[in-house]
Amino acid sequence: EPVVLIVDDKGGVSERMIRTGRVVDNRWLVTEGIRAGDRVIVEGLQKAKAGMTVRAVPAGAPAANGAPAPTGAAAPRKD
Repeated sequence: EPVVLIVDDKGGVSERMIRTGRVVDNRWLVTEGIRAGDRVIVEGLQKAKAGMTVRAVPAGAPAANGAPAPTGAAAPRKD
């Protein structure tokens, strides 16, 4: 089953198993495992891992360099 990375309210990353229905073009129909309000990492997956703390960037918010951030991007937190 597919696994997605979810960011919690404190920036913690965890893995969650999901169930999918059909695929339309490059979009998956998720039937179980994600709830309204969940923040799924869709960019930066090569850097994010379960157990990390990240700074989630909402769609359209400016990134650190002032450029618009991609939807669901996550970057390692630099506290």
